[in-house]
Amino acid sequence: MPTLLPKVKKWGKADEKILFDHIRTGAVDIEDLSLENIERVRQAYFSHRTSENFRRNFRDYAARLDLEESYHGARCRAAAEEGGKTRVCLPLFIVV
Repeated sequence: MPTLLPKVKKWGKADEKILFDHIRTGAVDIEDLSLENIERVRQAYFSHRTSENFRRNFRDYAARLDLEESYHGARCRAAAEEGGKTRVCLPLFIVV
């Protein structure tokens, strides 16, 4: 019989912003996914969260941020290869 994992309460924008600010200032290292580091971050900045919930959200957020930064880097490299040109696509809405 498969075991069901408890549902994880997703973070709100406020919690994500707090973590993002700590990452940018260097107070939190998202490259270190060890349990000791994650628990240290939870106790220091998110003591209102449970350990299990925080671990999952921290890992998910770290992976998402890493992916976003790699996409951003790829877009910057592609723009540099095109001679520094950046293209902006805007949606066109036609109201009838």
